[in-house]
Amino acid sequence: MRPRERLLLTGILIIGAALRFWGLAFGVPHSETRPDETTIVVTAIALLYAGLNPHFFHWPSLEFYLVSAMYRIGWEIGHLRGLYRLKFDMYKDAAIRIAPFLMVPRVLSAIAGVVTIWLVYRLVDRLFDRLTALTAAFFMAVAFLHVRDSHFGVTDVPMTALVVGALCSLSFVFDDPKRIRSWILAGVLGGLAASTNYNGGLVAASAVAVATWLAARGDAAIRRATVRGVAAFSVSALIAFLAGTPYAILDRSHFLEDVRFEVNHLAQGHQVVLEPGWMYHLTYTLWYGLGAPLLISGLAGVSLLVAKFRKPAALICAFPFVYYAIAARRLTVFVRYMTPVTPFLCMAAALFIVWSVRQLIRPERVSVVVAVAAAAIALPSVQRAIAFNTVMTRTDTRVLAAEWVATHVRPQEWVGQLPPALIYENFGMARPANLVTFDVNRKAFVSASGPSVVPDVLLVPVSPLDAYTITANELPAIANRDYVREATIAATHGPEMPGWFDQQDLFFVPFTTFTMRDRPGPEIQIFRRRR
Repeated sequence: MRPRERLLLTGILIIGAALRFWGLAFGVPHSETRPDETTIVVTAIALLYAGLNPHFFHWPSLEFYLVSAMYRIGWEIGHLRGLYRLKFDMYKDAAIRIAPFLMVPRVLSAIAGVVTIWLVYRLVDRLFDRLTALTAAFFMAVAFLHVRDSHFGVTDVPMTALVVGALCSLSFVFDDPKRIRSWILAGVLGGLAASTNYNGGLVAASAVAVATWLAARGDAAIRRATVRGVAAFSVSALIAFLAGTPYAILDRSHFLEDVRFEVNHLAQGHQVVLEPGWMYHLTYTLWYGLGAPLLISGLAGVSLLVAKFRKPAALICAFPFVYYAIAARRLTVFVRYMTPVTPFLCMAAALFIVWSVRQLIRPERVSVVVAVAAAAIALPSVQRAIAFNTVMTRTDTRVLAAEWVATHVRPQEWVGQLPPALIYENFGMARPANLVTFDVNRKAFVSASGPSVVPDVLLVPVSPLDAYTITANELPAIANRDYVREATIAATHGPEMPGWFDQQDLFFVPFTTFTMRDRPGPEIQIFRRRR
């Protein structure tokens, strides 16, 4: 690599890292500003003192074990400093002070996001050329959906990194199908991807596509080598998956029960039933997650791949095609489900831009024109990523509400909150003794000890996420004539539309536009009971 190219790649990686680490501490000390992160924390800590069986298989176990290993290092340091005597002491610490524990999986995800940029560069450089590789890495660095999800301490971004890594290893098979270690390494990375998120196992589609391409064009020796390679890929993938999720065998009944539940949940939808993913992910998730110019370029690049570059198409297209076909059939259509597709559209978009410019421009001017075109195409995604990060650096409304309660509510007054957008979660933060939560079954506010209580202060979350908060016209039924509004903690400076949000996700930050958004969280309306 020439010094100029090395400098460009370094700059791209720095941009990608800055966008992913900027705002990484969002929401703390609130424990549920990003749903599912607490599940990672609680399960990983439990592995320290309750045995190696996570007893949770809605997701595979590799990330639990990795985060738990990092917690174990933290426990050893804390034990030496006298902070922890027993491993269960770490659980008790996390129950009221979750912030440092949340940062471990978040940092892991952000690092995986940056590594994915580098892997995209490596893969495209092997399959095409350096200019296309740098362009693909740039698109990957600024792709809003991937930037956004790299902030979250869950499994989507680490799985995506492992999938792209597996394809990098498979790319060497084109040069030498008999190179068995490339098949094995690809299988190991693919198995680890599946052990991070079950969908990662679909990378096997790429191995099959590569093997099919090789077998169709090779002699008998190549075909035999390809069969051996696929076998090596399959065995190593299975071993790697079981190494990361061993209790898929050791606790098979529980594993199968959780997997069946997850399959049914994905098919039925989550909270709000939206349209199946075929058009939703294309016209909403990817349209805004990449920006229209980058998505259109990516789709054009996919067509170009299939039409003119059959060999790399076998490697690049198989996984996203199969993944999208399966994900798009579901009614659970979280936008984060398209994160694994993002690198492939970025690669295809780069190919389309560079190939098109080369057809139209003299060779000595290609690099400059590609750079200008890439910057213009990525601009909507860059703007959305910067706007998202700017919002995420500001204090969440639920944290501000807790601070208001601490300074404005007397100890003898009862504070009522409405689920599911809780100001005080059940785990991860200290809950005041005078807190009561509305029980939807009993239709009453209930204290921790059980009796129903009439609260003196009501904390009422309002947002366009209709499934998770109430709307303005429902307020009279909750804050009735016995209450008067005392304060409002605003999240916006103007009205937001429901379509700006991923309506299935309990995440109070828009996805499509941030023009009205000041900080994360729902609006919190605070009412005090009349005396």
